[in-house]
Amino acid sequence: MGKRVGSSTCSLSSPLKKPKKKTAETPCLPEDIIHCKILPRVPLKSLFRFKSVSKTWNRTISDDPLFALRQSLHSKFSCASTISVNRKKGGRLVVLSTFEESPVGIPDPFLRFIGDNVSPLAILSSTNGLLCIRCHDSSRQQEFLYVCNPATMKGTCVPAPEGMRSFVAVSVGLAFDPSVSLDRYELVHPIRSNGVNQTVEYRFKVLSSRRREWIKSDQVVVLGEGYPWKESKPVFTKGVLYWYCDDYLLWFDCNNEISGYTLMPGELLSFTQQDIGVCRDRVSLTRLSDKGLEVWTMTDRHGWEKMYETRLETMVEGNIDLFGSFWTTMTLRSRDKVSKGLVKRYRMQPLPFEGGGRVLLRVRVRNSRYNGDGEKEKVLSYDVKTGKMGMVLYEGGLFQEWQQVFGYNNSMVPFQVMR
Repeated sequence: MGKRVGSSTCSLSSPLKKPKKKTAETPCLPEDIIHCKILPRVPLKSLFRFKSVSKTWNRTISDDPLFALRQSLHSKFSCASTISVNRKKGGRLVVLSTFEESPVGIPDPFLRFIGDNVSPLAILSSTNGLLCIRCHDSSRQQEFLYVCNPATMKGTCVPAPEGMRSFVAVSVGLAFDPSVSLDRYELVHPIRSNGVNQTVEYRFKVLSSRRREWIKSDQVVVLGEGYPWKESKPVFTKGVLYWYCDDYLLWFDCNNEISGYTLMPGELLSFTQQDIGVCRDRVSLTRLSDKGLEVWTMTDRHGWEKMYETRLETMVEGNIDLFGSFWTTMTLRSRDKVSKGLVKRYRMQPLPFEGGGRVLLRVRVRNSRYNGDGEKEKVLSYDVKTGKMGMVLYEGGLFQEWQQVFGYNNSMVPFQVMR
């Protein structure tokens, strides 16, 4: 006989339901915090990947001018690097960074968006994500200037002054401040001439993105006898363009259209290597001489402040294994040979200081034991706080004649074609 099923016995057709486990609620950040506070601080390489997260993110990153402004203002403090053209690699842009993996990215390092049969020859100016580049068109056998944003792959040709078929001046400065205007930039060309009583005069021509003609400024800078001039390197900060001219800086205020010059700080020795950059919106000067390494920043148009200083011997002694890998121990033990080898023979040269507590130094190496044959290039990163050095991953090409190295940071600002 079957047994009666009581209330304490469960039917097989009605299984017990397992109680639901309590799960912690996943925190969700507001969209405005993500778009206004977080994404603008993300390096460009990551931003390109984040476009695929959603249509909203894609529109924000690609087309929102307010987002582009926030991103450009943050990137110059968080993702600063240096950039140059490597002509050995067919005009490829080379980015150097003090980070182990550079946060700065360029979608097309060969800048093929400029046009067919066109190759970059040199960067003439770099300002807040925009570049002014000297290019060569092999089909027409002609050189020209081109202004572009390599991150967004947009740009435009620079018109030649009236009466000139082409324009390839190598001292043109690019002025662009996204915090003032996203659709305006200017090119300034300093022109040197001999004045009366053996003085030197500088005059300026200015081209704005809002017009397609060069305008002659009424500004004139007069220097006394003995001031040298070479094809100089420009930097831009706080509305002012500065040109490095060995023992002085020539400057032009684009907002107020005034000009002048500033003497370099400290003592200039016979064997001195220098370069200028921009650090925290100040002009920076990196100097390497037989005294040692110095980093200065400009406090105003006539004042300088020394940030770092160290002796060459201290740099070598603290990194003897690194230097010993491509120079002989005998050379490094001699104070005189260290000075001659590192500076006087131009084997070590400073690169622009863009902040971050590290100084980049480029080195030419001649050592058959290490190098195999010929000359090899290396870039070192020197930590000014710890005194330690390390190698920077680098493919070569910075020691070509008249090639300049500039500070660079990615910017998503929309490019304004000249009208």
